[in-house]
Amino acid sequence: MNYIDGGDTLVPKLEYVDRDGWSEFSQNSIFMPFDSGIYYLFTPAMSDSQFVNYALSPDIDSQSRACYDLLLYHKIDMKANGGAGKVINKAVPLLTNVRTDRVRMMACKHANGKDWWLLKQATDTNMIYTFLVKQDTVEGPFIQGFAEPHFGKELGWANNYGQSAFNEEGTVYVSGAQFNTKFFYANFNRCTGILSNNKVINIPIDSIGTIYEDGTFGGCAFSNNGRFLYVIKVNNIWQYDLFDPDSSTAWVRIATNMLNLPNYQVSIIAYLAPDNKIYIGNKNGLGNNMSVIENPDVKGVGCNFCAQCFIFPGVGASCPPCMPNYDLGEDSSICWAVGVHEVVKIVDDWVAYPNPSSNKIYIKNAKYQSKKELYNSVGQLIFTTKENEMDVSRYTKGMYYIRCEGMSKKVIIE
Repeated sequence: MNYIDGGDTLVPKLEYVDRDGWSEFSQNSIFMPFDSGIYYLFTPAMSDSQFVNYALSPDIDSQSRACYDLLLYHKIDMKANGGAGKVINKAVPLLTNVRTDRVRMMACKHANGKDWWLLKQATDTNMIYTFLVKQDTVEGPFIQGFAEPHFGKELGWANNYGQSAFNEEGTVYVSGAQFNTKFFYANFNRCTGILSNNKVINIPIDSIGTIYEDGTFGGCAFSNNGRFLYVIKVNNIWQYDLFDPDSSTAWVRIATNMLNLPNYQVSIIAYLAPDNKIYIGNKNGLGNNMSVIENPDVKGVGCNFCAQCFIFPGVGASCPPCMPNYDLGEDSSICWAVGVHEVVKIVDDWVAYPNPSSNKIYIKNAKYQSKKELYNSVGQLIFTTKENEMDVSRYTKGMYYIRCEGMSKKVIIE
């Protein structure tokens, strides 16, 4: 096996060496092909400075700050070199100095059936960076911020586990992270790339002893018919009926006590495969099997969860590959008869998030060292800073205003 022409040194060196040159995390990279033979490869990465300053620190809080502060893309011409391919653009930065997850990156076909939307989740806060990927260029980021859920930090290595997913039609987006008992849900417009009608959905707690087993959101996958979302946890798998408004009946536990399985490596990322079955990968290293949900379109235990029944003879496997719906076609019914530049708005204005907040409010997209002022509800200036965050924990609950670059925006302290 040889490198594709130009296919080496795609990410910064230090973490690459530390990870022995590979990643077991499925949503740590994604391919987007075009009919012309042009492929894009996207991968979040940790800069060498981030690795030295935080990932190697013995201090737990410092380790929890370790994040993937880069998002890179590589452009590949698969028709070059007689079909062997060639990397024609390498390690082009899309995001720099931005706190993103190691995982939680997913793509969906644009409504024109040709271009792609790429969604990358920030860590800690719920900021979503969206890019429009065309054969000749990548546009964005288009940024949307949501107050909840506030995913928070994990102890040790930050943001290792979690998953983002689209339904098969590309009209619904969900995202969840480990040590969090909520997931984010929103409708997605394949024409504009805009998330709307967002809500936060609580995940049932399994009281078996620790937050690790109870609360860890390992992965998720939609059924083919889009009715059910499967939430993969350490010791349990739950099915959520998106069509059932009653949460007491919408949630059904389809698997439990998985920690008692022989040679169990902990279930994690899950994907709906072309055979309409859901395959569930392993977290702790390589295993010789994956678990399967045989009939995911069926409500309740009739979906037929089969533990460790997909066998890899003599070969270890971690997670299924990051697989968007490559077969999703055109849907012109949701697009206006105008070009995409006219319906997609780049968020150039600064944004304040999370909003409401009881702790810190962060300022995104403001000019470097621009002055930020916090006013109370009657217009009194109470705080000024040039930093991109405000500690509002000492202020009383209520409505406030942040003024920056000649624009004021309302925020709520709770």
